[in-house]
Amino acid sequence: MSGGGAIATDPSANTSDQHGYFSLQMKPGKQPVGNLVYIYRVRMDVGGGNLRDVDVWVNSTSITTLSGGSATGQFAVEYVDAVTGQRYTALEFSGGTFKLNVVGATSKSPAKFGLVLKDPNSTLFHSTGSAPAPVVLGLLVSTL
Repeated sequence: MSGGGAIATDPSANTSDQHGYFSLQMKPGKQPVGNLVYIYRVRMDVGGGNLRDVDVWVNSTSITTLSGGSATGQFAVEYVDAVTGQRYTALEFSGGTFKLNVVGATSKSPAKFGLVLKDPNSTLFHSTGSAPAPVVLGLLVSTL
C-alpha cells in the first residue's frame, strides 16, 4: 500500500490551509513494515498568548497490523512553527497508536483516507473524521 496527497479539509485545521497531507508506504509480512506521515496546520497558542501557525507532524514509528486497506501501529507527534521551523517540544509525545483506513479509487469514487490517532493513554488525540475522507490531491494504491 502506498500513496501521497491530501484530503480537502482536516477537521482540526484552522488556518487558510485546511488540507491534511499524507504520505505512506507499507508492506505486509510476518511483521509489516513501512511508514506513515500525516501533517495538518493549526493556529495555536504556543505559550504566553503567542498565537502561531503550527504544523502538526504525525510520524509512524512502527506498523503493527496491515490487512486490506487498514493498518495499525504507533506514532510520535512533533509541533513545528510553520514560519520559523522552531519545534515546540513541550507539546510533543511518542507512543501513540493509530488506525488507518484507505479505500482505493474507482471509476465512480475517489480514493479515501481516514486516520484515528490516540495518545499513549488511549485518549483520542486527532481524527480525520467519522469516515475516510476523499483524497483531493495525490494517489493511493493498495494491492493488498
